[in-house]
Amino acid sequence: MRTLELLRALNDREVAEMDKLIAGEKRKTLQLLYKELKKYRKLSSTPANDELFRIIYNKNYTTDKSYLLRNELRLLNEVLYDFLIDRTFKEYIKQHKSTYNYWLSRSFFDRKINNAFGAEIDRFIENAKGYIKPDDGAQMQALKSLWMIYNLPKTAENVTAQKNMLASWRKEQMRAWRYQLREMEARAAYLDNTLTSITGVVEDNDADKRTPPLTLLDLSEGAEGDMLEEYLILKKHAYQTQRGERIKVMQRMLEIEKSDAYANEFGKIQSQLASLNNIAKEHILVSEFEEADKCLRESIDIALAHQLSIAPATLQNFVCNKVNTGRYQEGIAFYNEHEKEIKNGRQYIATLVGKVYCHLFLGQADEALAALPPTAQLTEPQHLTLRMVYLIAFIIRKHHDLAVNECNNISRMIKANQGSYYQSYAWINNLYMRYLHTDTANRNSRRAELEAIKAELTADTAEVRQLTITEFSVRWLLTQLQ
Repeated sequence: MRTLELLRALNDREVAEMDKLIAGEKRKTLQLLYKELKKYRKLSSTPANDELFRIIYNKNYTTDKSYLLRNELRLLNEVLYDFLIDRTFKEYIKQHKSTYNYWLSRSFFDRKINNAFGAEIDRFIENAKGYIKPDDGAQMQALKSLWMIYNLPKTAENVTAQKNMLASWRKEQMRAWRYQLREMEARAAYLDNTLTSITGVVEDNDADKRTPPLTLLDLSEGAEGDMLEEYLILKKHAYQTQRGERIKVMQRMLEIEKSDAYANEFGKIQSQLASLNNIAKEHILVSEFEEADKCLRESIDIALAHQLSIAPATLQNFVCNKVNTGRYQEGIAFYNEHEKEIKNGRQYIATLVGKVYCHLFLGQADEALAALPPTAQLTEPQHLTLRMVYLIAFIIRKHHDLAVNECNNISRMIKANQGSYYQSYAWINNLYMRYLHTDTANRNSRRAELEAIKAELTADTAEVRQLTITEFSVRWLLTQLQ
């Protein structure tokens, strides 16, 4: 039921405001319907039509009278629509100053408050030029052009000024169109990138797939040196590049986000935090762990300085990168300090894996196992990842039989599933099984097998290099062979 869906979208404060609006309605049937639906706002169930009909009309429900209930629901929907539009608009203009200024100038124009319009419009237009939402600036220039035609005497000087205003409006409108095109291109690049990650179909392994910006119309006027358009083109390129090239693209994006000239839009702290985390992620993927640590630390320091929550992805990357840098105690301490927000975040398990491996690399098997969550909370891939923790813990404790048994359990779990993720774990688990079997081999055979395992782990292939970075179980086994 749409009406109930709308009610459930409101918070308690907004429901209190709706109560006042409904109380002012003349239709008692509307008030009764609203009061009854409110009872279900925080429930998963939905009231039946006959139940609602009896409460509203004090009569038994029949199908030929269903139009009465539908009409009442439609009227209540309209009240809710108006309320949602009002709240959304107020929130939007609060977040976008240029939009606020446009609607204020529009109110001056429509009400013919000419002195206020004339005094403020140029300041509003100038202010909008610093935003990546030039739509507002273009609309204000269109409004000023019309206002000048309506209100200024038809002198040669005024008409010339109006022509100049029209040219300025045209330029700003072209800027708006360019930005919209760039945003479309960036979104298309994002979707292409996402589709590749889902299907696994890669046409080529080129790390730099940047395409030039497209222009269907001649919108070149004013484009040269436009930092905001450059940002949107970079946004697209961020999805079309990898590793070192992507780092360069995102570093330039970060420069623009920090730029005083365009602080109104891209200087938002959240944008800088996201860019720093993305740059750090790319550094990790090319094994530049110290550079990643610097970016993540800067992101965390900025967030704390502005009293903002640290993004779940940043918490995850920071903890996990402590495994990469060998600062295991720091990783554990940071996790414990931010445990509450980590557990409430969508990257809880992935972040926990970082802490658990910090314990494992320190040889702290008991602490690693104690940190694991109940298996009921885990997805199948997460379950597999954490089963490797049990395997490594048994090896640290020198419980050989338990470790072999866990290897066999993991092998059965892998065989029951398909996909590249499980194929990678089949390879990892096989190496662990071979490593465990060396305990019962003679000295020469043991040495030869350990060297063979090490050779596989250090093979100069893209897949092995990738797994060495992304799978800590590979790294842990490699450290045992050094």
